[in-house]
Amino acid sequence: MPDHAQIAAQAAAAPAFWWVSPLIVAVGVVVAILAIEANRRIARMRATLDLIERTESSEHYRDIRRAFRILIDDPSEDTLHRLADAKNDSDKATGQKIYTYLNHYELVAIGCNAGILDEDYYAVWMRSTLVRDWEGARRFIEICRERPNRKNPAAFVNFQKMAERFRDDPRYRRGSQHGSARSFAGPLRRWTDGIWPSA
Repeated sequence: MPDHAQIAAQAAAAPAFWWVSPLIVAVGVVVAILAIEANRRIARMRATLDLIERTESSEHYRDIRRAFRILIDDPSEDTLHRLADAKNDSDKATGQKIYTYLNHYELVAIGCNAGILDEDYYAVWMRSTLVRDWEGARRFIEICRERPNRKNPAAFVNFQKMAERFRDDPRYRRGSQHGSARSFAGPLRRWTDGIWPSA
């Protein structure tokens, strides 16, 4: 039977390990949070890949892409104004296809801002194309924003900000590694950019 001195020593040592149980709980919580974030990122990447595959394999997408090429092939002020404020049926149809093509990028940017799509993964696939299309559409979009009868200074602003990030942010340069660390920082960074979508 242990003597009183041993019992007292055990009783005195016990409080020294009070932190073990809370530490185990805290580690479990951190592991669970990381697992949830990893699963969410996988879901975002799958949604992004599905979007890319659906759009690039769609005849509708290829058709509106052909209409958009007019801005690249003939970027004269006359052509841009004629399509931005179309008067005849042919120009209206072409202009509508161009708007639809640009709206596709706007929706992608909004989806990335909201965390529905994965911006890092989209950049790996589409960075150079998106930046090139923004540069090609820039003047057309400026004209659309400034039209006297239908002013809309916010037209395609999310597309613009995504293109500028893809163009200027060194993390998106070719050869950069898009790691999971940026996935945690991404929503906060986009919020501070002032383009987090309103609820």
